[in-house]
Amino acid sequence: ELQLDRDNKVNTIVSDVQNINAQSTPAQNLQTALSVATRQKLSTVNSFTTVERTQLEAIAAQCVEQGGDGVLMARALLQWPNIQEPCSSNSALVKPNSSISSNHVAAELYPNPTLGELWLSTNGLEAEVEVFVELFNLSGQLLQRQAYLPNTTERLSLNEQPQGAYFYRVVQAGEVLSSGKLIKH
Repeated sequence: ELQLDRDNKVNTIVSDVQNINAQSTPAQNLQTALSVATRQKLSTVNSFTTVERTQLEAIAAQCVEQGGDGVLMARALLQWPNIQEPCSSNSALVKPNSSISSNHVAAELYPNPTLGELWLSTNGLEAEVEVFVELFNLSGQLLQRQAYLPNTTERLSLNEQPQGAYFYRVVQAGEVLSSGKLIKH
């Protein structure tokens, strides 16, 4: 009976993963990521169920171009920061390393967690194109969007935002250079 229960759980997970694939709509991806984020925020345990982790990984492996903002949220929840977007077709991503390393491009936001003051450090970027830092609440609503000079280290203030968890992304010319979860104490 235990084996049957385990097999049923495995079949459910496999079915869930098959439902979240490169063909999932951006709205479905965002809804799934928001549901997981909400459950995690309300839970006293700071971990995902096996099904949630599997769903998030399937979404996070998609290209943002096809999968939408839910892909960024899934990556942030899984703490897969600094993903480059090599996708121009329906190919999926491989799990990322923790930093951008292609062509010596880097975009880093620190310290995290923060008390309100952050630093954005960028290098190896196009010199003439502004870099934007976008801050989102856990519902995916854009709260703040600020332009910065590329290839510099500049201060970013979150003093206007209440304590809590946020998602961020660093963008230049429509390309996501870095994304993740940010905590303000």
